[in-house]
Amino acid sequence: MKRVSGSAAGGPRCIAVRMVVAAALLLLAPAAARAQEVDCDVGDVEVRELEFSGNDAFSDAELARGLAITPSSWVRRTFGFVGSRRCMERDALRLDVARLALYYRKRGFHQATVDTVVTDVAPGAVRVRFEVSEGPALRLDTLRVWGLEELPDGDRLATRLGVAEGERFDQYALDTARAVLVRRLRDGGHPYADVLRGFTTHLATGSVAVDLTAIPGPRSRIGSVHLTVTPREGSTQQVPDPVARGLAGLTPGALYRERDLVGAQRRLYQTDAFAHVEVTIDTLDTSVEADTLVDVYVRLRESYTRSARLGVGYGTLDCFRVSGEFTDVNFLRTGRRLELNARTSKIGVGAPLDVNDGGLCFPEVRDDVYSDTLNYYVGATLRAPRLFGLTFPTATLYSERRSEFKAFLRTTPIALGLSRSWPRGLGVPLTGSYNLEYGRTEAQPALLCAAFNLCEPADRERVGEFRRLAVLGAAVVRDRTDDPVEPTRGTILRLDARHASPLVGSEGLQAFNQLSGSASWYQGVSDGLVLAARLRLGAVLSSSFARGDRQFVPPQERLYAGGPNTVRGFHQNELGPVVYLANGYDTVHVSTPAGETVYLRTSAEDGFGRVVPVGGSSVVVANLEARMRAPVFPELVQLTLFVDAGKVAGDLDFDPTSGMRWTPGLGVRLASPVGPLRLDIGYNPYERAAGAAYFDAPLEGDVAPLYCVSPGNRFPVSLDGPVPVQTALDRCPATFRPRSGSGLLRRLTFNFSIGQAF
Repeated sequence: MKRVSGSAAGGPRCIAVRMVVAAALLLLAPAAARAQEVDCDVGDVEVRELEFSGNDAFSDAELARGLAITPSSWVRRTFGFVGSRRCMERDALRLDVARLALYYRKRGFHQATVDTVVTDVAPGAVRVRFEVSEGPALRLDTLRVWGLEELPDGDRLATRLGVAEGERFDQYALDTARAVLVRRLRDGGHPYADVLRGFTTHLATGSVAVDLTAIPGPRSRIGSVHLTVTPREGSTQQVPDPVARGLAGLTPGALYRERDLVGAQRRLYQTDAFAHVEVTIDTLDTSVEADTLVDVYVRLRESYTRSARLGVGYGTLDCFRVSGEFTDVNFLRTGRRLELNARTSKIGVGAPLDVNDGGLCFPEVRDDVYSDTLNYYVGATLRAPRLFGLTFPTATLYSERRSEFKAFLRTTPIALGLSRSWPRGLGVPLTGSYNLEYGRTEAQPALLCAAFNLCEPADRERVGEFRRLAVLGAAVVRDRTDDPVEPTRGTILRLDARHASPLVGSEGLQAFNQLSGSASWYQGVSDGLVLAARLRLGAVLSSSFARGDRQFVPPQERLYAGGPNTVRGFHQNELGPVVYLANGYDTVHVSTPAGETVYLRTSAEDGFGRVVPVGGSSVVVANLEARMRAPVFPELVQLTLFVDAGKVAGDLDFDPTSGMRWTPGLGVRLASPVGPLRLDIGYNPYERAAGAAYFDAPLEGDVAPLYCVSPGNRFPVSLDGPVPVQTALDRCPATFRPRSGSGLLRRLTFNFSIGQAF
């Protein structure tokens, strides 16, 4: 016997704990939730439990979705006086029996019977059990599609309808197949196409013959496009007729496709210039002997086209700040969308608006080298989803100065971003982008290492200079899954390419080519069980990350793995090359013929405080997981078993037999309005990778030194000043390997996130 929900709370309990938890839930529950008890009238019988037996083809949760009888909420069943209390309405039981029987018959079980057992579980509360006898299922023996013989692509239209001979007969799947065929016909130039369905049942053999009869109607082209624009009350028309026609993108003479009308409606709504959009068709013009013409009517009602917002605030470190936004969705009466954004902070402490505020602003900000000038952002974005039949790119131009107290200063005098999407470019959605940025980053050496993954002196020197980085990118996605959030079958293919070189405006020292791709596969094995797999490969083609005069690949363009969406046995980005920020170091004195030399070195016993991923030139990630409904609350909870494998290398290394890290694990997903709330626990049997070790010295004046303390390093240290000074510093050797602890818990990696891993 299986259950939709758990039984009522009972047995010995800690009364004090129950009262505390119940009081907290009562305080947190909204008034509407606390008042749902009124759904039951005095004398009504509460449904405490709902059970099913004998149902093998369909889960309890699937059957329960179509019933009027619903058990009280878990909170109500547990605590008794808070949450939703649901009762059994008069005649509901009899109607639910009929609903279940009809559902089974429409899904192919023509001999299915349903009975009920109602049991008292408490005064005024019952358990309802539906006992199902499914019987044999009908099989789809013959599937015939008529009416497509005269169409040039008739064979293609009749394929992959979602039903096939030999499968269980299902009227719901048959309705879906009919709808798919109607949509294909209407997208292929037949605006009035329809499909009739019929089937013949042979009970003696348990088989069904299905006939789908298509009535395509005449093949049509778009005739006239009639446009009606109703201005906003009290105003004149803002969007000119030619602009509105261009935004719709419907061309007279083009082959009629229903998806083009849907796309026109979507584009017009996306401009935000119209409060109402209606796109319909007229009757056929049969006077034309060739392809008939169908007129299209576009009816629009305008909305407000301009909006503005001004904000004023105060922060301890920012002092006073001001922001403003202005949006014009009909810029220059062309249907383009212009967004202007401006904000500034450090007003009162930053030049040229530093004033004697009498202590209103945090006084230490005045002494911070990164906060002595105003922070600002000025940007403009121009969008044109469609104009005169052409799609224009979205363009963003901005200038920015941004800092954090005693941390960093990012100065970007100018930056430009362009992006454009082709919904069906090359047969699949294609997105192109171009980003050009000219700027530099000033920061404490320790912060550049810990936050920006720039630990080597050469790396830190490069980002401290004004440099130009331009990246040209393209992304292609082919999604053939049945659901964007919880796919149960289908595939997703994705390919990304990024290029930076002087040819596209980047400096010669910041030149690279990045190529990555992934393939995901989903297959439902049984009701509630889905197998999912993914393979991801990526490569950065460049001579080096940063060494001498070779190219420097910015950290954000390098390849990483580890974390909730890649290899879950590792923390975020920690699979691959890393460096460590050590907790301490020893001063080592070495006597030489030239005198005594001092070195700073750490050991595994000193430990480390932070891992800094530095990324790599190649990545391989493979995932395999089984997703299944939990035995308790199957509609809300999903369990997952997974195995992840991957590696990140500093060079191009895709050999799966060397260096791959395999981490199995299990996870729990909880359904929510924003997507599955996910907890994954990965088991990592490997020792930590060796890497360079640095020590973040306390702040001395305006600079916090960053020392290389890797074991065996040969960087001399001068102790003549107030703080040690490390000289002849080059690439810090990757000789530090942390000591791994023992015990199972230290091998487990916990990942919390929203959404499926892939």
